[in-house]
Amino acid sequence: MLTELILAGGAAYAGVKSYAKQSKKKRLAKFLGTPPFSLSEEIKATALQAPTRDEIDKTLNRELAIASFSLGLSAMGAWLYPPLIWCSFLGLFLVGRHVYSSAYTSLAKDHRANGDTVISIVITMFLLQGYYVLSAIPIFYLALNRKLVSKVKDESRHNFVDVFKQMPRSVWVSIDGVEVETAFDTLQQGDIVVVGTGATIPVDGTITAGVATIDQQILTGEAQPVEKGVGDPVSAATLVLSGRLSIRVDRAGEETTAAHIGSILNQTVDYKTKIQLWAEAIAERTVAPTLLCGGLVLPVLGSQAAASLLFAVPRHRTTVIASIGILNLFKLASRKGLLIKDGRTLDLLNEVDTVVFDKTGTLTETQPHISRIHTCNGYPEYDLLRYAAAAETNQSHPIAHAIRQEATERRVDVPAVDEAVYLLGYGLNVTVEDQCVQVGSARYLEMENLDIPLPLLEAQKVSDARGHSLVYVAINGNVQGALELAPTIRPEAQAIIKRLRQMGIQSTYIISGDHKAPTQALAEALGIDAYFAEVLPDQKADLIDALQREGKSVCYIGDGINDGIALKKAKVSVSLRGASSVAMDTAQVVLMDGSLRHLGDLFDLARSYQTNMKTSLMLIWIPTLLSIGGALFFQLGFFLSVTLQNLGLLAGVAHSTWPLMQAHHRSNRFSKSDRGRKRGRHGVSFLTKNALRGTNQERRSRRRSGHSA
Repeated sequence: MLTELILAGGAAYAGVKSYAKQSKKKRLAKFLGTPPFSLSEEIKATALQAPTRDEIDKTLNRELAIASFSLGLSAMGAWLYPPLIWCSFLGLFLVGRHVYSSAYTSLAKDHRANGDTVISIVITMFLLQGYYVLSAIPIFYLALNRKLVSKVKDESRHNFVDVFKQMPRSVWVSIDGVEVETAFDTLQQGDIVVVGTGATIPVDGTITAGVATIDQQILTGEAQPVEKGVGDPVSAATLVLSGRLSIRVDRAGEETTAAHIGSILNQTVDYKTKIQLWAEAIAERTVAPTLLCGGLVLPVLGSQAAASLLFAVPRHRTTVIASIGILNLFKLASRKGLLIKDGRTLDLLNEVDTVVFDKTGTLTETQPHISRIHTCNGYPEYDLLRYAAAAETNQSHPIAHAIRQEATERRVDVPAVDEAVYLLGYGLNVTVEDQCVQVGSARYLEMENLDIPLPLLEAQKVSDARGHSLVYVAINGNVQGALELAPTIRPEAQAIIKRLRQMGIQSTYIISGDHKAPTQALAEALGIDAYFAEVLPDQKADLIDALQREGKSVCYIGDGINDGIALKKAKVSVSLRGASSVAMDTAQVVLMDGSLRHLGDLFDLARSYQTNMKTSLMLIWIPTLLSIGGALFFQLGFFLSVTLQNLGLLAGVAHSTWPLMQAHHRSNRFSKSDRGRKRGRHGVSFLTKNALRGTNQERRSRRRSGHSA
């Protein structure tokens, strides 16, 4: 009876907490006035006329509360007031109907028994023999199991790729020379769309007028902006950094390249949703042997031994343990800046032996850096950088940021601009201290009829071979030098590659749309085994397929729209916060700090989860085997069997929660230590100086790494 009361009290507490959580969510949703899911989920749920996630949560919370309350009523009825037992039957029926429905479906349609078949037999035997409290326990497990598994399983609710959230609701269309604002979804082939600085190009088309610098990274993965003019093609979802374009619409809406990639992702999403949690699979294998043993034991040892044997099937208990373990690990991962969307990823990570990196935006940062300053005729580097930084003062593209950052680090005194004339798309012309300063590309100098000195032409060839680019600077009509821009290698990249090798990763690769020379140089600088250069967007997925056909288990790390299909093909997919929406929606894991620093922690967590779950499940299976042996050889009754198995469940829950408790303890200890260090005034000053010194050293190291690459 004591055990029954303990179980009833725990169940009642769980029910109250569940109901309170449900009420809190309801109040919060009412206060905010918006549903707690993204626009893409809302669109798809409406289209399929499926219940929303919020409705499912409400149903599961309500069933858990009912099951908990019914278990409490049956326990109080057995101990205090018998009529309460009859009051519990309605709740048991409302929640328990799922077990009987599943059992009937499995037998009638699939012609096989499942775990719910065993549970339904156990509940029926308990009810017929008057063990009402024991009949309520499996139903409580069922409600708890459904709630936990609902949190863990990914039923493809996020498989709608929200490509169009980057698109404007309306665009400007040129009609007979007059710009008219038009709804985005009414665009047709042949329309002329006008796009200005800072706007996203909404269509695939051809430029009919204007010039512009365009950031195509979201589609191609390459951070280097490109210059485009009349006759050049442009793609939807790319960004105009500077310039103004008139674009003839070739493809709009679902026909664009970006939308086509999203369509392919939706077609390839289903195969991963068919994988069941391995805890369920293990328990399901015991169903047939248990039913057979129960049927043999019933005429020999009686109904109590048979019921005890059937109740020993650990289906719901193993699933509860696995679900709790995954949810606890999700909390640990969130503390390290890891967003793991699906618990099954943890199992797949332990199979990975090959890591493939996309180059730009993953191993390198989106903003380049000045690796070298080329000057002619003895012109001072300081003055060249000074005038270039002044010219780029009001610009917002990555090249301008790189020039201004170099000027800041060299402590250059940047003068104010007196007058500025921008040739949108190619370069700019400003007046600084009565000096005419022109900054731009080789194409810009050609348009301005400025001759590039021979030393700079040679530097351009060397720069092109390295995968770098030159920004030319002319003073008073004479080209005096150029700033060489190089990709910036992430400061943590080399350490992460080394750590992956120490963890047993056998092979590492780079995939890049860039030229061979810079890709090879980056691979050699980071110690990466092999590389694929000049890869077109649609070839990335083919390369991942080829590696996996060779028997490799691939983890792919990418951040662009063009990486979406490759991310879907890989066994494990990882993206970074700040990447394209397609990459973040598709990837199974998102590194929330936008860097690779915690990539090694991801693999460590997966391994620790596997070890923890093996021990936790062992704590479930040992009492299960003892219950089976006790029922067969020592006529162990219902009460002792249930007590033994619940002790195993409690031990398994405690062990699966232990890593989270340890992390919480360490966090509290470190926070106390930090508070102690901050008490000293001199200590704060010393730490601040060291932090600043470390930041400057890191910047210098980053520049050297980029230069060597």
